[in-house]
Amino acid sequence: MTNKRTLADWFLATRPWSYPASTMPVALVLAYYFADGVAVDPVNAVWALVNIVIFHAAGNVWSDYFDFQYGVDNQNTLGVRQLVDGKFVAREFLWLAIFLFAAGTLCALFLVWRTGLPFLAVTFAGIAAALVYPPFKYRVGGDAVIFIAYTLTPLFATAWIVTGTWSLDAIWAVLPTGILTVGILHANNLRDAKTDTEAGIRTLASVLGKNGR
Repeated sequence: MTNKRTLADWFLATRPWSYPASTMPVALVLAYYFADGVAVDPVNAVWALVNIVIFHAAGNVWSDYFDFQYGVDNQNTLGVRQLVDGKFVAREFLWLAIFLFAAGTLCALFLVWRTGLPFLAVTFAGIAAALVYPPFKYRVGGDAVIFIAYTLTPLFATAWIVTGTWSLDAIWAVLPTGILTVGILHANNLRDAKTDTEAGIRTLASVLGKNGR
């Protein structure tokens, strides 16, 4: 029997409370250039924020799908439990992730049209980071992927749509939020270190243990 779900259930499946981790770097880069006197196109700015939220949602669902499939998320784990508790089936999460990746790509094509073909490069980099996160997470590399996805990718993407260059000028604006995001990830992984080890995966937190705090 299929559970009856609302639009709110589907929305919550994307973990919307985590969106500030991706929107803040974009907003900070936009603010940096605006304060520096650079003209910021409002349409591009809003579209960039929408775009990164869609890709963030896709990455969240993709990660949760693999965590469930590989037994990382189970009855003993905390956090997101839609799959564990049977609210959704794994197939639905997989298709939701694919839909969101497709929607994000279409959204990015609008920015490609407005800012130039090179924007595709950073789009593909962001998609690649989301896709490879699960296997890297299971082999100690998740923290590095998250730093790239939530620091360097939004930095270069936003710099491109504002200046038309791959500028590092705003790196100091986004570095604190990137480090904070990795810190939150590490704290969550430290909380889950026991169940992650039992599932056969090795995160940086489980390798370092409590002494690595």
